[in-house]
Amino acid sequence: PHEALDMAVPMDRYRASRRAFPEILSSPDYAPGETLRKVQDGGFISFKGRQIRLCKAFKGHSLALRPTSCDGIWEACFGAHRVAQIDLRDPVD
Repeated sequence: PHEALDMAVPMDRYRASRRAFPEILSSPDYAPGETLRKVQDGGFISFKGRQIRLCKAFKGHSLALRPTSCDGIWEACFGAHRVAQIDLRDPVD
């Protein structure tokens, strides 16, 4: 029992969410003309001659690549959410 819960156990307070959590997210809509890349197996995208590893969770989804105010730095975005920063200033190995 927990004093903060009036001596109840957490399970007594648990309520399932009414919010839907789909197993597979639908890809967001992007504006015409945006630079898009589809995430491949292993979480990789190809961009400007490079293989860039992002996240396996986005496999099969398209991400928008948006330039930042800093030359050579891009943002990888899933809809309105920035999920990674890509630095093209470093030489390719």
